[in-house]
Amino acid sequence: MIRRLKQALFAFVLALAPVLTILFPGVAHAATGQTLTWCGADSAPFATASNWAVGNDVSCSGNTNTTAYPGSDGSSDTLVFDLSNVPSDSLYSAYDNIISLTVSSIEFTGGNGSTDGFGYDISGNSLITLTGSFTDNSIPSSGIAAGGNIINPTINISGSGSPLIFNISTDSNTTFVSIDGSTDITVQGGGTADFSGTGVAGGLTNYTGTISSSDGSMIQIANDLASGTYTSSGTVAVSGTSILDLVGGSCKISSCTYNYNFPISLSGNGNGKDSALNLDGYQSTNIINNFTGTVTLNSNVTVSDEPTNGDTTVEFSGPINFNGHSFSAAGQNIVSINTLNDANYSSENPVIGQYITYTNDGTVGSTTVNNGGTYKGAGTSNGLTVNSGGTLAPGDAPACTRVNGNFTLNGTYSPEIQSPGTTPCTDYDQTIVSQNNGSINLSGGTLNVNLLNGFNPSVGQNFDIINNETGYAITGTFNGLAEGAVFQVGTTKFQITYKGGSSGHDVVLTVVSPNTPVTSGTKAPGTPDTGFALAKFNNILPVLGAIMIAGGLLIISIRVKYFRITKR
Repeated sequence: MIRRLKQALFAFVLALAPVLTILFPGVAHAATGQTLTWCGADSAPFATASNWAVGNDVSCSGNTNTTAYPGSDGSSDTLVFDLSNVPSDSLYSAYDNIISLTVSSIEFTGGNGSTDGFGYDISGNSLITLTGSFTDNSIPSSGIAAGGNIINPTINISGSGSPLIFNISTDSNTTFVSIDGSTDITVQGGGTADFSGTGVAGGLTNYTGTISSSDGSMIQIANDLASGTYTSSGTVAVSGTSILDLVGGSCKISSCTYNYNFPISLSGNGNGKDSALNLDGYQSTNIINNFTGTVTLNSNVTVSDEPTNGDTTVEFSGPINFNGHSFSAAGQNIVSINTLNDANYSSENPVIGQYITYTNDGTVGSTTVNNGGTYKGAGTSNGLTVNSGGTLAPGDAPACTRVNGNFTLNGTYSPEIQSPGTTPCTDYDQTIVSQNNGSINLSGGTLNVNLLNGFNPSVGQNFDIINNETGYAITGTFNGLAEGAVFQVGTTKFQITYKGGSSGHDVVLTVVSPNTPVTSGTKAPGTPDTGFALAKFNNILPVLGAIMIAGGLLIISIRVKYFRITKR
């Protein structure tokens, strides 16, 4: 009996389905949604059916839609915006006046780069929830340099899958004013996804997921005021040939500061700009980029800066996870990396690459300086290796650099002496190597002393430029400067010892009389390398020359006499 009732009920539902479809067409359609192509004029509203054509790749000419607009039947629709429908060099605004609209995907398409429009501006103050993909394959008109599409309503990322795909083609540029939600986003296609936001608040303020890219696309974040803080709880991760581009968009004063308070993960060398991290300054003389979130290097990373004038400074007041990798710069416009006062990154081991000046005023782990890199500051490193082409410039106008561990120098050591006094860390720069059982090896190093502000020290003054607290003698000497060698900087002559100071193991420079001959074996800092100078400072050379000339004349005389005898 029960079985027959179930069969009858099932048959009744099947018979009723067509009737329900006729009476309530939106219910049956809601599961699949529809594709709506924008046909509206500039600033026309979303919630007007005649502004939309039903279907994809359809012409707006002769559009007969009178009922369907986004969400009109309760479905999650696909919205298509075709640049072919926008007049040349125009930015069309499509006004979203639908409260809390949910769509399955958004697509920008069409355009030929010349006679069609240069973008859509999706305006309105509403929230758009995106459950699926975002695609921008449009080719904006080249008539306006800033061509691209702009989405002003907040896009809430709430897809069930992870991540959502933002596919932006090479010729396209999409600006998202505000993104929130927690679903991860992958940017791909080779174009630019701009999460700049408005003011300095940033378009990712309420976003908590991860935005990543690896295929040559660009993730761009721009601050459009003079200074400010860009904050997000989300993470930006670029790898492969993709680029993270940070832009100081409207900085027109002498110096602007931008704070980036969100985690960043970097690897790869970028595409086109040859950098994983690119810093744009536009019109400012100096741009300061301060990273307060955690920065993680997953490979050797190149950073480039492109201000019109001046330098770009990168300051890290949050943790830096070097992971044994290096920061380098792509151009000769030096990028500075500053570890701020009292910051403790002792678990991190910085590797400083080409065109990077790393100023450490805190504490870092074992540090390596490679060719073209410079390490300076009043901080502490738990071990320091300066490779060939690298520079250690201890202190910072002036100050002392401390090394707790082994110190190996194969590059240049460049202390500055700038005051009449002889107090280290106050009147001149010094390196302190302070760990017991540590070591100092100068075998491959070059000394380059700098006298600043026209300072000429007096004869007899001593400058302890390396304070050796290890308890062991120094291994090796600077190139061309053996124990007791005399070299010249400007008009000042110094004698060097590796056995000075209270420990008997310090490197100390003593100012000697201007009449003291230079005795360094190779060209020392400030020492002329002409033949006249060598003769002037090495009295033995004229004597040797006279002996050689006399010997030569004697040999010639003997050979001539022998020739005459044999001829007879």
